[in-house]
Amino acid sequence: MGIGDELAVNKDKIKKSEGLRINKKMKDLDVSKYVFEKNHEELCKTINLFKSDYEKAIKTIKISQGKGLNPFLYELSRLLHNYLASGKTLIDHSRKLFQQEYEHKHLAFSKVYQNKLKETFAESPLAKFIQDLRNYSLHRSIPISGASYDIASSNRGLTEVFLVKKSLLEWDGWTKKAKEYIDTCKKDIDLIQLVNEYTKKTKEFQEWFRSKQMEIHKKDFDELRTLQQKSKYIYDKRMKNIVKEIEKDEKSK
Repeated sequence: MGIGDELAVNKDKIKKSEGLRINKKMKDLDVSKYVFEKNHEELCKTINLFKSDYEKAIKTIKISQGKGLNPFLYELSRLLHNYLASGKTLIDHSRKLFQQEYEHKHLAFSKVYQNKLKETFAESPLAKFIQDLRNYSLHRSIPISGASYDIASSNRGLTEVFLVKKSLLEWDGWTKKAKEYIDTCKKDIDLIQLVNEYTKKTKEFQEWFRSKQMEIHKKDFDELRTLQQKSKYIYDKRMKNIVKEIEKDEKSK
């Protein structure tokens, strides 16, 4: 078998390997993680920009809807909607991956996963509030936010940005856990604190899930790595032979 044929055979093994199949699914989930985390980053960055210098921020992002705080609230609603939607997308994609690959194939892990999911999200007032807030935005309206603006402030920025508790409580769709979270907030809900806490919780869960996947598929990933290293070795060997042939031809001229 020639080097070219050997390389083709090895590449075909890589293509059919279990490690590559699982790796592709994990990378698909990575896209959803990236979108969620970037939406969180963009939301917080915009709020902090407005808090540091409101007038400059308005000019920077070129918002034209309305006067006073309205331009900011329009932009904030857009960013919050994106954040909530991407959070739901990440949950759905994680659930789909779990159901396809682990729920019935790895029963011991399936039980651990369900317990972890319950502990992190189902029993968390914070997580249930975020989930219900997403439903609120879909079935009622994008959450009406509020902000305090201090004209006398030296930095001419907003002093705080929040979800108006009174407006939220007008909706009767809150689940028990979500209502518990709202009740723990004596005043309006600080938006940056809310999304930071939920994002931290979500990232920790996703990191845990990834670490368990790496454990379950260690053998598959080791095999994939070995095949990839072999392909590199064969390719390098092929290139060296080509260089030798070129040098041989050059000397014969």
